Amino acid sequence: MSLPPLANLFAVHDTDPAALDAIMRDMQSSGEFAHVWRPAPGWAAAAAPLPGGTPDDDLVRQHQLAFAEGRDVALERSGKDPTARLREIAELADLRPDRLASLPGDFGFIRFRTGGDATVVRSCGGLAPFYLRRSEGRCAISTRLGDFVRYFPDEPRLDPLVNATWATSWGLFPDGRTPLDGVMILGRGHFALLEKGRLLIRQYWEPRPKKQIPYPTPARAREHAERLRSLLIEKLTRDLDPDDGNLLALSGGVDSSSLAALAAGVVGRKVWTFSLVPRKEREDLFQYEMSFIESLAQRYGFERRWTIFQRPEGLLPALWHAFPPIVFHVIHPGLCSLPGILREAPVRVLFGGEFADEVCGSVFTVPDWSRQTSLIRLVMNRQIWSTNRRDILRW
Repeated sequence: MSLPPLANLFAVHDTDPAALDAIMRDMQSSGEFAHVWRPAPGWAAAAAPLPGGTPDDDLVRQHQLAFAEGRDVALERSGKDPTARLREIAELADLRPDRLASLPGDFGFIRFRTGGDATVVRSCGGLAPFYLRRSEGRCAISTRLGDFVRYFPDEPRLDPLVNATWATSWGLFPDGRTPLDGVMILGRGHFALLEKGRLLIRQYWEPRPKKQIPYPTPARAREHAERLRSLLIEKLTRDLDPDDGNLLALSGGVDSSSLAALAAGVVGRKVWTFSLVPRKEREDLFQYEMSFIESLAQRYGFERRWTIFQRPEGLLPALWHAFPPIVFHVIHPGLCSLPGILREAPVRVLFGGEFADEVCGSVFTVPDWSRQTSLIRLVMNRQIWSTNRRDILRW
């Protein structure tokens, strides 16, 4: 059983054929890519599939497509033969990219066309990012920022605003800007059209309802919970390695604890854990955090565990010190610790519940909460008046 196909992609268009040939030779000699090819006249592309997944085959490339994620679901759930489905995907990307949400699954890909034209599609979940850069006579698309520094001919420059923002541990991309000046990130559920030297960005998936959502009844709340549980189980079954090497960032909170229970207790996968906890000098905080983590470990028998002790006030300097030599701020403790863990164990999949904060309740969702909460319901909520009056000001 293979893992879902994921790949890093880099593609460049240059109006100068000699310059394009030089970039292609550079990508071929780098040893970073498993496949370098010409997807369409005027383009050079390269793919580096992640271990465990099946890379794009010749049939995919014949349709001038390159998938970063989601190819398996988009093809398998269609009920059509692969050739017909790939033709449909290519036609939608060319003619009606606003209807891409009609396809099954969640996917990220590039559809190449002649002369530097292309459609870049980022998935709704945004697992694989897509970065874009345009300059005079050339443009580039990549899933990694570092590839712009390594292969794009223009001299790279830093964007001071974005770098300053990320240095304070806020992972934001204001107006789509990135740590590299002139390089933009494509938003989740968006597509970018590169046509005749112009760049057009639009949204093909809108999660926000157009009308007011009725307050859920107890039956509707149970239905939502059961649906979420089934989706999580399906996702974990498909994404986690059936043999070993699944590393969970476990804080002991609701999100990561739920993933631990589902992955190990329901799906039956072997789970390793990584936890960042207060140092033992703060016995009260340490015992509080470990009480949740230890109970899960005893129940599900995690085979390998890594515990990093850290003072909260020393977290940022420690993360800065652990930054790998790349052109992107890494502020996730698990990612910063991953190189050291890999020296001890062959991690295949890293997963966690951090993204739940962004979609279920954080400063990022305050506008959605305000839009869906009436003044009457806000005033009638006694809990807000007694425990969290700032919510009223936020509204």
